[in-house]
Amino acid sequence: MAITYTNIIKERVTDSLEAILKAEFPTIPIVYGKDLPIRGSQWFRLIPVSDVAEALAIDGETRRYAVQIRYLLMIGGRDAKNTHFTRLSSMGEHIKRLMANNRNYSPSGTYKYHDLACTSVIYGADLLEDEDVGDLSAVSWEIEVSVGESF
Repeated sequence: MAITYTNIIKERVTDSLEAILKAEFPTIPIVYGKDLPIRGSQWFRLIPVSDVAEALAIDGETRRYAVQIRYLLMIGGRDAKNTHFTRLSSMGEHIKRLMANNRNYSPSGTYKYHDLACTSVIYGADLLEDEDVGDLSAVSWEIEVSVGESF
């Protein structure tokens, strides 16, 4: 007999983070995997990192999911305070506050996750191998959320 399940990390975690980012930054594309856009100068990238059990029960469980959010910005020229640091640090603080404002997320009364924590921000993050295309700079956030599920 086939089991019934929900793709939790997609439907409750990455889709929720994507909705929050799109509402705040409607003109910045969000990409997954290695699909960096050819046009434009800035992107968000969501990378699922981990899924760890927090509490197990006979009829359900609570799991802690981690997702890395990356902001990639193409800035040419010399790495200067007003062109690079100010823009990247401003986005770093903006996202950190945006996530704090969405610690528990239930849009339209539909539970998605609780206890969001931005566990780290890396300003001037190293580029991943597939991001090393041109004059990109990056900020990354490690986001963790808890999701309860009943079976």
